[in-house]
Amino acid sequence: MEICRTLAGYSYGRADLVRRAMAKKKHDVMEKERTVFLYGNDTCPGAVANGVPEETANLIFDRMAAFASYAFNKSHAAAYARVAYETAFLKCRYPYEYMAALLTSVIQNSQKLAEYYADCNARGIRILRPDINTGDSAFTAAGEGIRFGLTAIRGIGKNLADAWIAEREKHGPYRSLQNFLERCADSGVNKRAVEAMIRSGAFDCFGWNRKQMINSYEFMIDALNTRRRSVISGQLSLFGDSPDGINEPQRIVAPQEPEYPEKVLLEMEKDYTGLFFSGHPLDRLQNGIRLLHIPEIADIIRMKDGAEVRLFCLITELRPHITKKGEKMCYVTVEDHTGTMECLVFPALYQEQGSLLKEWNVLCISGKVSKRDGGTELICETLFSEQQMTDYIRTKCTLCVKIDDADAEKSQQILDLLRWYAGSMPFCFWLNRSRKYLYPRLPQGGVRLSSEMLQRLEQIVPLSQCGLILHRR
Repeated sequence: MEICRTLAGYSYGRADLVRRAMAKKKHDVMEKERTVFLYGNDTCPGAVANGVPEETANLIFDRMAAFASYAFNKSHAAAYARVAYETAFLKCRYPYEYMAALLTSVIQNSQKLAEYYADCNARGIRILRPDINTGDSAFTAAGEGIRFGLTAIRGIGKNLADAWIAEREKHGPYRSLQNFLERCADSGVNKRAVEAMIRSGAFDCFGWNRKQMINSYEFMIDALNTRRRSVISGQLSLFGDSPDGINEPQRIVAPQEPEYPEKVLLEMEKDYTGLFFSGHPLDRLQNGIRLLHIPEIADIIRMKDGAEVRLFCLITELRPHITKKGEKMCYVTVEDHTGTMECLVFPALYQEQGSLLKEWNVLCISGKVSKRDGGTELICETLFSEQQMTDYIRTKCTLCVKIDDADAEKSQQILDLLRWYAGSMPFCFWLNRSRKYLYPRLPQGGVRLSSEMLQRLEQIVPLSQCGLILHRR
């Protein structure tokens, strides 16, 4: 501001406009201001008129304009440098503790939590399911992973979680759901909180499946409340020897209930924690994803505008929209193991395949990458359901492995391995030197894809040399 005032004759008000343009990194505003700084206008004479050589004035303004990129004083820079160094040290030497603290710092911000979950996943750091007997109210480092914080469960407040943990630390681990309810009755346990803990998996340590707990917890709470009212109203004798035994809580036996289907369990976990702990809906297609070499969301975000891609993903949110022409389209939020992104389904495709767009559906999307406003979107061109992709892999694909023509030993190792995995999928070699396909005769006719088979195959050849191709004979 003082440079503008002294050299170009600016008023305090106009000098402050230049300061604000620098602070907001508005390069276009700064460039427009160059002419005024050099030659003035109705409100100021300008630097040249005040005797500053034009070349010198330009150099001075260049120095000021550079601050509109990203600059601040040395003390600020030194403080940032120290924090950056300390943060990098902790992230490198204590990754579990560091990421646990980082997750705790944004425990009420679901969007930030999702970003940090993806970062943990990319770095091979597991997020462990919430557990009432080993977890804390915050995220905590736990061996080779990070234990999910109880207060990050939807519907669980910090005061409630702290009270449960204090009781556990004072009297030992909880032995069962009923034991938990009895010991925490004074902390204000309510049915909504208990249901949230059950659905998130925090009570899995008790040995009952979630359906058994869901069907029993209300009865347990009601029985406990009845007993407490009886004590208050004086129905129990002074020595607790009432003839009907009401002072002794009845041990409730687990009902004979099978567990919920995997899909329901995953939806519960995602709804209450934002994560999947019992697996991932994409796991069913993971073998096909690896062998088709289909990129993940983290890879797509780094791609160039206009790149054509395919993506296996899970739909997590739908936002239908009406265009100016009155046509229906949809914004679709999808996710995979590496992150989330937004896809656009325009009216023609929405009308043709909109029935596939449902929350929790697994899709294969074919489309183009679109870079807009600093973000990455996927413009959908074709949608395939999970069943369509399963049928495609099962009926139209051949497992192919690239090898050198002369590598008879390796090819024999692969054939010996595949004999243990009988199935209906055809198999072939691609001979690198001859540049042709070779279809060996397998005793069982074909092979069966499985995670175990791929792990063992990867010990012989890199998985980058394996893939699924369309039948060629």
